[in-house]
Amino acid sequence: MVKTLVVKAATPAKIDAVHRALESFWSEVSRSVAGYEPGVRPRVDTAVAEVASNIVRHAYPSSGPPGPMRLSLRSFSDRVEATFTDRGILCPDPFPRELPESL
Repeated sequence: MVKTLVVKAATPAKIDAVHRALESFWSEVSRSVAGYEPGVRPRVDTAVAEVASNIVRHAYPSSGPPGPMRLSLRSFSDRVEATFTDRGILCPDPFPRELPESL
């Protein structure tokens, strides 16, 4: 089962749309599969909400218009996958790939 949400402008108000997509997804999943182990849904919901919030807050410069955000939720017999796509700016990697020669 796949559920896709496309948001043209990733704004704080669109977080509600993410929650509605999750509700719809879980409703359809519960009709099509026996279910997942207890605790899966709250963990998935929390992770998805956090990523959506980070896109809204950090992906697009505050000086410009908000950009798009796409969420795809997929249900498998043994897992749930959530994939986000945006066209925001890349954040610098906070962890260097190599250690400096002098510490």
